[in-house]
Formats: sequence, C-alpha cells, structure tokens
Amino acid sequence: MRLLSFFLTLLVGIAIGGWAYLNGQLPAIAIPGVTPPGKVVSGSNVFKSNVVAEFLVPKQAQDTYRDIKLVQPFGYIDPRGVHWDVPVGYVTNGASIPKSLWAVVGGPFDGPYRDAAVLHDYYCEAKTRTSDDTHRMYYEAAVARGTSENIASTMYAGLVFGGPVWKIAPKKAGFDMMFAQATTTETNKAGATVTVDPGLTNRAATPDQLKAVEDLKAWIIREKPSPDQIRARAEEMRKATGVSK
Repeated sequence: MRLLSFFLTLLVGIAIGGWAYLNGQLPAIAIPGVTPPGKVVSGSNVFKSNVVAEFLVPKQAQDTYRDIKLVQPFGYIDPRGVHWDVPVGYVTNGASIPKSLWAVVGGPFDGPYRDAAVLHDYYCEAKTRTSDDTHRMYYEAAVARGTSENIASTMYAGLVFGGPVWKIAPKKAGFDMMFAQATTTETNKAGATVTVDPGLTNRAATPDQLKAVEDLKAWIIREKPSPDQIRARAEEMRKATGVSK
C-alpha cells in the first residue's frame, strides 16, 4: 500500500512539474555564457550566447581549413549597451585580422578572443558601424571573454595599425575626397557607399611594419596605455610606415 502511494505521489509530482515547465513557471537552467531561448539579455559588456558553428570543408585542397559557419545566432552587448549581432549562416575565418601580423599579435582563433574575432569579421564585412567602433568592440569583447589586457591591447593595436579602415559616405556631396582617392569604394549591408582602406588584410607586412608592431607590443607591456592612447599611437605608426598611403 505504501509503495502504491509513493508511486502515485511521484506521478502527480511529475505531472505538475511538466505542466509548470511547459507553461514557463519553472526557471530555466543557467548555463554560463549562454542565453536561454526566449530570454532577452540586458546590461552591458556581456555575450548573448556562445558561438555554435560547423567546420566547412574547403572547395579546393590548397584552401585553409579555418572557415566555420554559424548554426545559431551569436551576439554581444558592448559597455555602452550597443548590440553586435551576427546572423545564422554567417561564414567566418578570422580574415579581418591581418595574417602577416599573427606571429606578433596572435591568430584569430588561438585563444579566448576567438568570439571577438567572429564579431569583428562580420562587422568588417558589413561595414554598418565605423571601423573605429568595430576595432574597439573587438578589444572590449576579447577582454569580456577572459583575454588578458596585454594580449587584448596588443591585438587592438594590430587592428588599428594594419586592419581595414572605412568611412561611410554621407548623403551630401563633398565626401572626404583625399580618403576616397586612396581607397576602394563598395556598398555596405545597409546600402550606403563606403570607402575602404584595406590596410594589410590583403598584403604582406614589410619588415619595417612588422618592427613597428613589435615596438607597439613592447610599449603596451611596458607602459600599460589606455585604449585611446593605443589607438592614437597605432594610427600614427600606420601612417609613418606606409600602411595607409
């Protein structure tokens, strides 16, 4: 009799628990770094999810095996509350970080900054935000994911020094012709005209340019500069070494 009573109580409990779960009466199980389905993330400097992706097989044998395709949405909210979202199906490979600088600043998927590299790749292609904001977001997202200040700052310096720079053209005439003449023009994902200086993303760095990045890295480790100081110095060295004409 007692055994029967126990099983009846157990069945009733399971039934009530199932009803509560299906009707949203039970709290979701928290998984670090992952947003439960249907929940809106608030706050700042937080990731909305983890990167969930599949490795792609290259079309040609000589291609790299770095391409991955997102199978779930991915996003990050920066310290100012701005959302940086990447859609399902986006293919990323870290190409927005100049390959010739990997030996100095690190490869795109070599550490906890890999999630920041996915975000950076997407917005370097979309070009719907400024390049300054996109590079700064990389630094902030990398630190938020656990990257050390020295490494995140060094990679940020590398992006400002050798990464792509773009300007979104205003609708009025007379748009910064000096910048436009030295760059290529394309249309961003929002349909606006953008002028792009690719930096070192499509060419190898010279010995002088590699030395400049090494000097930036040593200066960062020694002086612990702020992101604004890093940006100013990296931009100055970018011009001085001919990364931007």
